[in-house]
Amino acid sequence: MKIVDCSKIDTTVYGLTTECDIYYIHIKVEEHAQIIQDLISHISNSSWLKNLDSTIGYAYQARAKRTIPKMVEKIKKGDTDKITSDSGEYIISYAAHQGLAKQYYHKMIPLAEIWKEKALGNPGFDFHTETPRNILIFGESKYTAQGTPHNTALNQIIKFIKEEKDRSELSDLKNFICEQTVQNCINGNKGYAAAFSLRTTTPRNTILFPLKNNLQIKELLQHQELYLIGVEI
Repeated sequence: MKIVDCSKIDTTVYGLTTECDIYYIHIKVEEHAQIIQDLISHISNSSWLKNLDSTIGYAYQARAKRTIPKMVEKIKKGDTDKITSDSGEYIISYAAHQGLAKQYYHKMIPLAEIWKEKALGNPGFDFHTETPRNILIFGESKYTAQGTPHNTALNQIIKFIKEEKDRSELSDLKNFICEQTVQNCINGNKGYAAAFSLRTTTPRNTILFPLKNNLQIKELLQHQELYLIGVEI
């Protein structure tokens, strides 16, 4: 995968008055078989457990042991060299994770499904990162075989905020981030990332389309940062 384009957005161009920093990223996946293998390797790598308190690591190891084989099975279920509905959202999350780390120096937190309580199908955000400014980013991924589900991802984020999914996840996320980031989040200083599959001849316009056309976008602009990440696959 490669980052084709990225930039910080001038919100005045879109008629928006906000202190929220908005970023655009266009990622292209060129080798499907390779990214699927990279994703499986990423999920299966348990080195993140070594950085945790021994008791916490012990508990998460049990969750990961139960969850990782099921995730890998689901990814492989469709095809090992073709992105399908079974692997699509995992790949979108993984690509967004990588893009935020490489381009904006975010710390990657293990994909949420690995450490959450249920083996699969956990309700809540799909991925998380910690920014150099100690802002916790809550990410949501959406994949469709046709079209670009940007508004679906954004609307899901807004729904989760209303349901306080971000607040409820902090009890786990505090084990992966620094205390300053925890306190910033408690004080309301946090951000969000909408990552989605992208199929279009005008990627920048398509990725940024919701800034003028999503009626709920202003609810997200109350926060510190917003990332719109289109993954061309």
